[in-house]
Amino acid sequence: MEFLRKINPVLYFILFLIILFFFFGFNDVITSRPGSIHAWRQADCASMALNYYQDGMDFFNPELMQQNADGNTSGHNISEFPVVYYIVAALYHVFGYHEIIFRLLNLLIFFIGLVFLYKILLRFLGNIFWAVSVTLLFYSSAILVYYSPGFLPDTTALALVFPGWYYFFVFMETGKKKTLVISFLFFTMASLLKITAALSPLAITALLIIDYLGIFKTEKRKNIFNNKAAIILALGVFFVVNAIWLAWVFYYNNLHNTDYFGTRIWPVWKLTSGEFSEVVKAIRLRWLGEFMNREVQLIYLVLGVFIIWTFNRTNTILLLTMVFLVMGSVAFVVMFFEVLGVHDYYLINLTIFPLFILLTGFESFKRNYPRFYNSVYVKIAFSILILFALINTKSKHSERIAGWWEPYAKYENLNNLSGYLDSVGLKKTDKIVVIPDCTPSLSLYLVNRKGWTMMKFHPAKDVLKYKKLGAEYLIINGPEYVHTNDFDSIPKVKIGEKEGVFVYKLQ
Repeated sequence: MEFLRKINPVLYFILFLIILFFFFGFNDVITSRPGSIHAWRQADCASMALNYYQDGMDFFNPELMQQNADGNTSGHNISEFPVVYYIVAALYHVFGYHEIIFRLLNLLIFFIGLVFLYKILLRFLGNIFWAVSVTLLFYSSAILVYYSPGFLPDTTALALVFPGWYYFFVFMETGKKKTLVISFLFFTMASLLKITAALSPLAITALLIIDYLGIFKTEKRKNIFNNKAAIILALGVFFVVNAIWLAWVFYYNNLHNTDYFGTRIWPVWKLTSGEFSEVVKAIRLRWLGEFMNREVQLIYLVLGVFIIWTFNRTNTILLLTMVFLVMGSVAFVVMFFEVLGVHDYYLINLTIFPLFILLTGFESFKRNYPRFYNSVYVKIAFSILILFALINTKSKHSERIAGWWEPYAKYENLNNLSGYLDSVGLKKTDKIVVIPDCTPSLSLYLVNRKGWTMMKFHPAKDVLKYKKLGAEYLIINGPEYVHTNDFDSIPKVKIGEKEGVFVYKLQ
């Protein structure tokens, strides 16, 4: 037992992460290609890394496979800061093009982020059991489990927020400016990857404002911050860097005449009552249970009531931070409400507010009811609840991996087609049209060719339009589409067929 006491508490948590890796089947997931829910956006991210790797490591000139920019003649688009794609491309140069590298990198970053989250909880809760348990409870979100070993930058941005908060809390305790610098390096990189990660620095800004106004004091009647000037400087640099990046994004996309990534707001006030009801229905029936399990929703509800009941005996800084994060999240939902019915990954960085509900609630529980907090029976009951939550999440994750939202089995025919296209004479630089594809990018990425996609109901004349823009080949995925929509009228010569995929040279 003495040996166990000497083990670094972080090692206990790392053991749980290893168990979770196999519990959720990540050992199989990391070898899979983009697919299932939001394969569209996954392919966008993966194609940026692949194009860096194949077309030169020009950091400020990212490109997608779909040719939707510059009058449908190029794939030059930009949204988030492409540093992850660039690092992945660099790793491809070292180890070769393997998507497992991309997935493992994002998962590793997220797991490291969870380690910092665990350290935050350990700092405030002072108990290994509760620090591990609350972290596992937070991670029992099907959305987080699904996207963390994926291609999207959202979970990576969230992961960087955790060390940001950890070092910020260290700064508040010690006053060491070095930790403040480290904190805002993480906050800045997180928001560059996904602007919604800026909710945390915005909450700190709100704390700073009310501290100046003297509205709230801490439990010892002290100011919230002792070194306001350093925090103001850090926030100033944070906002300037993000403003510069956003200005570059708008400049780059305008330069290439594209708005593919929708760098604008989608506010609730622009919806009709019917559209509003449809989004609410989608969130309630489709995403809320994926955001957090029902049993976990109950915990958050109980904690919310508990925090209100004990608010005058709760850590003031945590309480105010939680309130500001909730307000920021509500503002985000209002401004982007229209797309929340179909984009679950928009919710990923909003999980920071339920996290602070957990942190604030359990810190108050420890502070006000230490006997129950340390009760073995309470810990056993909570462990059982977490186990059920994780099992439920595992079930939902399995459904997602299997293509829960829409069938992606049709795209599996394309997974190993790139080499075959090489063998029948298609060069990597040849542009193609793929039919059918309900996404702009998935088929193109899977076969590693630039070009355009068309849905099954698009007319044949669209192929001729793309031919004028540079398309040299037509790929039809499925014999049932070969003779539909007047595709027979397109001048073409069949040069290959594999597993129900037909390859034509456009004439």
